[in-house]
Amino acid sequence: MDWAASAVAGRRRASYSGAGLRAHDEGEAGRLLARGLEGLGLTLAQAAALKKTDARKQALAWLVKSRTVVGDEWIVARLEMGHRSNVSRAVSAYREPQAAERRKLLKILHTCTD
Repeated sequence: MDWAASAVAGRRRASYSGAGLRAHDEGEAGRLLARGLEGLGLTLAQAAALKKTDARKQALAWLVKSRTVVGDEWIVARLEMGHRSNVSRAVSAYREPQAAERRKLLKILHTCTD
């Protein structure tokens, strides 16, 4: 765990702000996205080319959004998800997934967060 992560560990993230935390979360978001892509067997270009409603693309958006505080625009730009509301819909779809495919993707992505 790096210094920024250890400094906020166990504390409310809402209490922290500033360029240092944003930079940390962007770095962490990039790391999570890379690990998620690897876990799904995709390159960033392949993921970006998927339909905005593709379960794998939505799962990647969920992974980054649920574990960092990067803005929706960060995710939209990297995954080419169109409007930022697509990120919100993707995250909602993975909060309590009903579809077996989504549950399977969550299992894969949970292993990428270690």
